[in-house]
Amino acid sequence: MTRPLRQLTALLTTATLAAATLGTLPAVAQQETAVAAPPLLVTEIAPNSVSYDDFEFIEVTNTTDADIDLAAAGVQVAYTYADDAATDRDVPLEVPEQSVVPAGESLVLWLSYTSSTVDSFARTEQEFRAHWGSVGEPAADYPLVRVTGQPGMANGGNRGIRVTVPAGIADGQPDPVVTWSFYGSGAVGVDQTAHFKRADSASGTALLEGPATATPGVVPEAALAEPEPAPEPEPEPAPAPEPDPELVTAPLQVTEVTPDTSNVGGADGYEFIELYNATSEPIDYGHHQLDYLYPGADLVNTNVVQWPTVPERVSIPPAGTLVIWVKNGRNDDLTDTDFNAHYGSDLTMGQDLVETFIGGMANGSARGLQTVTNTGHGINTAYYNLDGADDTSPDVGIQYAHDPENTERQQLV
Repeated sequence: MTRPLRQLTALLTTATLAAATLGTLPAVAQQETAVAAPPLLVTEIAPNSVSYDDFEFIEVTNTTDADIDLAAAGVQVAYTYADDAATDRDVPLEVPEQSVVPAGESLVLWLSYTSSTVDSFARTEQEFRAHWGSVGEPAADYPLVRVTGQPGMANGGNRGIRVTVPAGIADGQPDPVVTWSFYGSGAVGVDQTAHFKRADSASGTALLEGPATATPGVVPEAALAEPEPAPEPEPEPAPAPEPDPELVTAPLQVTEVTPDTSNVGGADGYEFIELYNATSEPIDYGHHQLDYLYPGADLVNTNVVQWPTVPERVSIPPAGTLVIWVKNGRNDDLTDTDFNAHYGSDLTMGQDLVETFIGGMANGSARGLQTVTNTGHGINTAYYNLDGADDTSPDVGIQYAHDPENTERQQLV
């Protein structure tokens, strides 16, 4: 459900704030008992439009009740390679004069540049609006300006946009307010965007939805809702009993991977990873996670992506399995009934079947899946397609077994 942004902004404040002149940021609207909302948030990023990327955009939302002139106020907008506070690789974007984000509304920044295949400047504002109107659900009207300084945004993800509001401009703001919205691998698609929401995190935002329908100028209610505070860390569990010294095995093993499956909506619909509890005690998966690896020829990873699951915490019984189903946007509406019908299984969502909302697994490149603890300790790794091999077959799982010579790595069956 969405509401006009002015209504959403009203939800964030309990008192009317004095209007501010253009070039001076107003006080941040806040609830009496809530953490103040950042004055500006990047609420949508569109790096990948159909064909050539002529219509890439960034949606910046004003959470206050007064207009904000980005250039006059000294607000910095940058393309970032880092999902953290490090700014050494940030690329500043040039925002033209009189780029005003209206109070309680959004300003769409059209990233314009020229390359061997792209000439955004040859496209008109009417063409921009017509394109996103044909594939998305934009507002009836929205302010639109061109920004420059970066020759396009990465379609494959792991990039973001950082917004820095200078110190001392907003009331009660002794330090700069810095937020960034970062879209990971699989968070965007062709003409599908990444949407962001307020979050109780270092970045100030979190992915709300993606890949998702493009909605320039429209921000869902959930994007500006007061974020729930981060949960208190759980106490460290009591030391586990000493294991049988004659038993040497990885406790949580990758036993099957299926990267190539029948399509749903043009994408693999039934990709999954099977994990096996090789111990005599239940394993709380909430203390673990799954990493997707991009190994080089020497098995040194060029990239590692965490794949969180929904739900995050399930119990894997002794000698039991947990199946992680890859949801990529096209198959999000499928249920455990569909999964069981496809594979002839008898799994229950939220018990021995969970979902991970990412882009999916490569079919033709070397990849790996690794179980790790939440503290970053690697447990067990299974690779496929190493050394130019093709281990994948449609709807056929790649199966693995324990390697007694190396408990941290599985071997193909």
